[in-house]
Amino acid sequence: MKKLLSQAVLCFLLAAGLSPGFFWGSTQEDQADPLTVQIQEAGKVRIFDGQKEIGDFQPQIFLKGWNIVFFQAPGPGEKADAVAMLPDGSKVLYKVSVKAGPSGLKVHGVMTPLKDIQVLSGRVTGYFMPYRDWDGDTYDLGRRRAALPHEVVTSDGGVIAHDTAPLVLGPSHANGLTMKFTSKLPVTLQDVRQWTPGVSVFFTNDKPGGQVWDWKVGEKRAFDFTLAFNRPFVVKAVTPPKDLEVLRAQMDQLVKPYIDGGWCPGFAVGVLYKGKKWVGGYGTTSLAGGKTPDGDTEYEIGSITKLFTKLLFSDMVHQGKMGLDDKAQAYLPKGVTMPSKDGKDITLLMLSNHTSQLPHDPDDVSWGNPANNGAGNYSLDRLYAYLNRYKLTADPGGAFQYSNTGVALLGNFVAQKKGISWADYLQQRVLDPVGLKDTGVTWTADELSRVAQGHASDMDTIPLWKWDKSVFMPAGALHSTVNDLLKLANASLDGKGPLSDIAFDDTAQKLDWGARVAHEGGTGGFNTSFFVDRTQKAVVVILGNIGDGVTGEVAYKIQQLLKGYLLAGAGLPVFTQLPASELQQYTGTYHVVKTPKGWPMPKEDDTLFLKDGGLVAKANKDWNLDIKIEPLANGDFYDRPQRAEISFTKDGQGTVTGFTLPLYPDYVAEKVGYQAPKAKIDDGIPPPP
Repeated sequence: MKKLLSQAVLCFLLAAGLSPGFFWGSTQEDQADPLTVQIQEAGKVRIFDGQKEIGDFQPQIFLKGWNIVFFQAPGPGEKADAVAMLPDGSKVLYKVSVKAGPSGLKVHGVMTPLKDIQVLSGRVTGYFMPYRDWDGDTYDLGRRRAALPHEVVTSDGGVIAHDTAPLVLGPSHANGLTMKFTSKLPVTLQDVRQWTPGVSVFFTNDKPGGQVWDWKVGEKRAFDFTLAFNRPFVVKAVTPPKDLEVLRAQMDQLVKPYIDGGWCPGFAVGVLYKGKKWVGGYGTTSLAGGKTPDGDTEYEIGSITKLFTKLLFSDMVHQGKMGLDDKAQAYLPKGVTMPSKDGKDITLLMLSNHTSQLPHDPDDVSWGNPANNGAGNYSLDRLYAYLNRYKLTADPGGAFQYSNTGVALLGNFVAQKKGISWADYLQQRVLDPVGLKDTGVTWTADELSRVAQGHASDMDTIPLWKWDKSVFMPAGALHSTVNDLLKLANASLDGKGPLSDIAFDDTAQKLDWGARVAHEGGTGGFNTSFFVDRTQKAVVVILGNIGDGVTGEVAYKIQQLLKGYLLAGAGLPVFTQLPASELQQYTGTYHVVKTPKGWPMPKEDDTLFLKDGGLVAKANKDWNLDIKIEPLANGDFYDRPQRAEISFTKDGQGTVTGFTLPLYPDYVAEKVGYQAPKAKIDDGIPPPP
């Protein structure tokens, strides 16, 4: 099952016979809390209804061949709200302004290329997803008026309207939100049910017919449109917290739902902001008689380990003993072949930046059995044997594909070149110089006395992972504390400290030690996040004792708070309890028969069964932990590790036939063995008296 995105959905207009003009004057809705609008990073305009995000606008460029280019935050000295980096290294600047006027919210965006380019279109894309009750809502675009979902749209997400007339989206029910879009540019409305309920609105500044056109250097393309709502709205400036105390109050409010709702037993947190530091904790180190975590509580930090490995690689590059563009094949022993494709070889930099196209993990390794962890004793010889039989599916150096395999290889190459073990090299070059006394692979008795208890997503306890000279040590073997990771963060801000010669130049930037240094980590019972913004001189370290992505979610939101951004609420689901007798109907095996376009078909069926009175999904071969499927108050179910809502389908007799994912309607599974009831035949013979 794919990971859940946002829980907000779109709602539309006008089944009650009201004209569009009704909504732009003063109505009973004017008394509602105002909508808020804010320009955030990378020129994105976001619209909120309270703590629910209902839409956003962001700039995009489509190059020849429909290659999409996204805008990013501007770099130092770039006078723009966002910058798009094109494949040839040239840039397109984007500036945007938002003003509230008497006729609505006026958005003015301008794109300017710094070099002649060929494009299909430059556009500002709005995505709207306000409410869950979108079925039956309507859109009105010039000559076209129809309900959504639109019956003529293909399931792969088709264009359903294109015009320069005002576009009105609004509800078929009382008190729903209505939006009106007015622009001199063509408006294209696209149904995106294939991915998640909602619609995209494109304001496109290009030539008709889809032909390629030359966009000259300095030639400005403007995107002007007005949004009017049947609700008052305000534009909120980006205002970072004035001090650490204000930030702490915001953090307390942010974290509380995750602890109170049972999403994580506890978090240890460290923040550096405006020259001041705060270290503290929320929740507990263990559900069985633990204490509030603090800066010295130990956690497995998983893939944050990769940042340490990249420092060691940087050290070897700066010594001239290894090179970023060295072919990885040169570091393999005779008889071992590094996969290549179409004459393109994997380099050491590709192993580091996850573009080698090597898989996430070898197909014969398991991370999910803490009692006998397959990754913890996976040998270098096994990895070499795997390389000899693996075939790349894409060219090296192309798309990003996260790979434990690649970084594990890199770490072992570094250790071999240094002539000592990876753990010993790490101790000598990073841990000792920076003063990280509570960070390492092996555990001391003192560290074990301070370790938090790891938990699975269903709150079952998980033992610590064991590493027995595993080839995967450089990818995820370390444990640490908030206080130690804050020392690492300080060293990454100090250009004269022990990392000054390996973590601050162009080479380091290519190895993820740039303006922002960030990584998340996860193990069977822990989830962690490390973030340093060198420009803002801000640090966020958060360590949690649960083995899913909740910690990373909270950490990202704290990073947004640092910038002064408005946030959507946690949107956590409300669970309920059902008796085993009622849950029994959902047990069985389910076979996925359809996925959204571009998604791979699962290789295994999903098997659900009862365990300890609850509904559970059987573990797959890669993750040997059963997953509890919890009932929701709205009648659906929830998969916590995937953060995915599940809706079971039933026939006319109430028999379960399969399931789908409400936010991904094109993901469909059928229950194996289900037999549709036979239709009753009416033979015209009257029943006996």
